[in-house]
Amino acid sequence: MAATGTPVAVERWELTFPTWGWISFGLCLGLAGSSLFAILGYALFALDVKEIGALARSRPRSARVLVQLRKNLDLTWFALLAGSVLSNLLFAMGAGGAVLSVLDGAPGGLAFVVSLVAAIVAVLVFGEIVPGLLAARWLARLAPFAAQVTRVWSNVMLPLSVGPVYLLRLCGRFSRVSAQERQRMLEVERRLLTWIGLGEIDVSLEEEEREMIDHAFGFGERTAGDVMRPRAEVVGFDADLAQSAALAFMRDTPYSRVLVCRGTLDDILGVLHTKQILLNAETDYHQMLAPPLFVPDDMDLAELMALMKKERCQLVVVLDRYGATAGIVSMDDLLQELVGPPPTEEEAVPEGGVRS
Repeated sequence: MAATGTPVAVERWELTFPTWGWISFGLCLGLAGSSLFAILGYALFALDVKEIGALARSRPRSARVLVQLRKNLDLTWFALLAGSVLSNLLFAMGAGGAVLSVLDGAPGGLAFVVSLVAAIVAVLVFGEIVPGLLAARWLARLAPFAAQVTRVWSNVMLPLSVGPVYLLRLCGRFSRVSAQERQRMLEVERRLLTWIGLGEIDVSLEEEEREMIDHAFGFGERTAGDVMRPRAEVVGFDADLAQSAALAFMRDTPYSRVLVCRGTLDDILGVLHTKQILLNAETDYHQMLAPPLFVPDDMDLAELMALMKKERCQLVVVLDRYGATAGIVSMDDLLQELVGPPPTEEEAVPEGGVRS
């Protein structure tokens, strides 16, 4: 027998002040935190050497803190990442909750999708892009504040950072990416984003410009062994060669520098500059030999270029794992690897002319 009676009214849920209060609290606190950690990341890592030097003259204490934070990259990066994730999560929950409240009564699936999209857009725009633009505009002014706040926050997060920082360094060893390389990549990324935000870089690049950027980013990932001229193509002669024969050899060679060795390329005495010996034909060429610079074949190209600039060297000898000569690398080889190969004769434009 079916039961009959007065229909029971279902009470509709209504938004009350405490709910809006929590939503407002989450929005404000999340937005403040997201903005703060985004600004801290830019202010710490987007400064170049000259700007840090200027900061050291005006605010030496803040500059020392900033440099120390950049040296302790893993700890600093984890502290900022943890703060950013927590703030963005709180901000997204507040934004999503606000949208769900406004869409009260709409189909559940639609309300969820709209609130999710709104939360993502809010975090990207107000928690990342806008703070990044503000940080780029007042980078030098924000740096002292960022250094002090980050130092305090890093100390607060220190007990929770031990495990993640250890894992990060372990992964760095397995991937053969040192903390200095990670710091350099992070600084370059932040600096590029800052320049783009300030309008100092036009992101609408031509094909040649995109290729040059691709070469530049791949430059640090390659080693001397990847770009060297192999041993079979190395040009040189024995140190017992007479002066007249050496002059004839240097006149005929198309290279600006050749190796002088004792019997084998594994015993290199020095590097001889073609122009120098031809301009001083009467001088014994043994006195003109420049000492060779030896590098391992696994040295990355960025480090190799820095070494060659420091030593004012145009050519280095690459050694394999057993210490034998594997090949040579010239500064021209590095420049081609950095900016791409030069145009061929068919592609080259004659001086004063135009390509047909």
